[in-house]
Formats: sequence, C-alpha cells, structure tokens
Amino acid sequence: LDKFNEVSKGKVRIAGWLVPDKPEGAIGKFAYILIMEHGTTKEITRVASQGIKRPDVKKNYGYKGGDTLGMDVTVDLSWMKKGTKIDVIFRRCNQANGEGAVNDVRISDIYLTL
Repeated sequence: LDKFNEVSKGKVRIAGWLVPDKPEGAIGKFAYILIMEHGTTKEITRVASQGIKRPDVKKNYGYKGGDTLGMDVTVDLSWMKKGTKIDVIFRRCNQANGEGAVNDVRISDIYLTL
C-alpha cells in the first residue's frame, strides 16, 4: 500500500502493488481494488485499475512475469456515511468483472476513516 488518503472532499486515492507469492506464479489479467468496511467482510465497492509498470517491485521480488504489478485509483466515496472506516483488498483476477480471483491481498491493519 503506497497511497491511501483523501485527496479532496469525499475522494480517496488508493495505490500500491501486488506480486504473486511465487516467482513464476500467475498474476491474473485484470487489476481491482476492493473497498471494504473495516473489520467486516462487507464489500462497499470495487474499482478496476489499469496495470502500472513497477519494475522496482518485479526486481525486488524476483518475479518472472510482466512488470505491470502496480494499481492506482481515485474513487468518489462522498456518498458514504461520515465516520465509516474502510480498508482495501488488492486483487488480480481473470474476469473483467473482478471475480475469479487469482491473487487477493487484504490490507486490514491500515484503515481510513471517512
């Protein structure tokens, strides 16, 4: 998780990267960030991210696949109740709707209060 902050009223930027646990591991064709209600399994929304080149991550983790391991989205959450706590899941998957997870990493120890 590289960025997780409110950039303007109700708009949250989330950026980071995801690498498989094996150097030759599958990564998944599509990248999504799932916004979760902190401390629960409730998904609030999900946002597709373009894959962002992260050769630094690829090199540091010895990944043998492509280098579009990064994700970066800004999402409007102004409609949510003030005080709601959120955390995120970085997901790589093979279905355009964000299902069929190949790799999921939930970052629940860092959360944001809207």
